[in-house]
Amino acid sequence: MPYFDSDSVKLHYLDEGAGPPVVLIHSMASNIRHSWVETGWVESLRSSYRVVAMDCRGHGLSAKSDDPDFYTADRMADDVVRLLNHLDIGRALIAGYSMGACVALNVAVRYGERVRAMVIGGVSSRAYKEPPREDLERLVQILRAEDPTSFTDKAALFMRSFCLKNGNDPKALAAFSLHRRPDVEQAELASISAPVLIMAGTRDAVVQGVDELAGSIRDARVMTLEGRTHLDALADPLFKQAAAEFFAAASK
Repeated sequence: MPYFDSDSVKLHYLDEGAGPPVVLIHSMASNIRHSWVETGWVESLRSSYRVVAMDCRGHGLSAKSDDPDFYTADRMADDVVRLLNHLDIGRALIAGYSMGACVALNVAVRYGERVRAMVIGGVSSRAYKEPPREDLERLVQILRAEDPTSFTDKAALFMRSFCLKNGNDPKALAAFSLHRRPDVEQAELASISAPVLIMAGTRDAVVQGVDELAGSIRDARVMTLEGRTHLDALADPLFKQAAAEFFAAASK
């Protein structure tokens, strides 16, 4: 499996297919396999595109740390651009989901010349807003716990279970959670010049403020996925189809 060096951090990636390059950035506590392989994204795109995906730092087969400073928003975005440099890719199409969408937005803000078009999902105004401190502290406490059975926070317990299911380290994700928000400033989004498609499941309880996010980006539009939640939206064939069509139009 290929790895590259991102400022002395060893990161795992996938590189398949041929054509215009598409970079896929997964969600928190996920990895390349869970977000992009098992949902069929890699298979559906690689016949027409060069598909590149990375296990973000702290996730999958990539390097991990218990130091929150390892996971700053800018370092996460820099990893994406260093992967492009490693593969000698100038400009790319980008798809990101949830955490990956936030990373993609920061890439577009800081390295706009590298982004041809972007499809993001599972994201909203929370990309530039601080989460309630008590929610964050509870999540970190549960991720760090040796025995979480005494806790009752269903959302945080699910995140821990999801983390372990995907072979991730809860303590590394606790450190990740402590540092990386917000990912961008709302005012910065106006600098994004690439076209942006924002996908939103109609039953996604995690996402609020999608229209506010879209209104902050010059060339953004929203498409909804009927009946989809935060967990199953990526597997929706309509999501993949919309992304492929959007990327095809941007590649002309």
